[in-house]
Amino acid sequence: MNTLAIPRVAETQWQAVADDRIVGHGDVSHRPDGRLFISIDVKQDAVFDQLAPDAVRPP
Repeated sequence: MNTLAIPRVAETQWQAVADDRIVGHGDVSHRPDGRLFISIDVKQDAVFDQLAPDAVRPP
C-alpha cells in the first residue's frame, strides 16, 4: 500500500482508497437516543488507524 486517501463520499460516509482500490469504509449514523454509531470496516489494521479519526470529525 503506497498511498492512502480517505475521501468523504457522502455527509456521513468515507472510503479508504489505496493504489486505486477501496480498502475500507466507514459511516456514522444517529441512534434514536441521540448518540452516534460509528461503523468501520477495513482490510488492514493500519487503515483503521487512519480512517477512525476522520469518521469522528464533524463535517
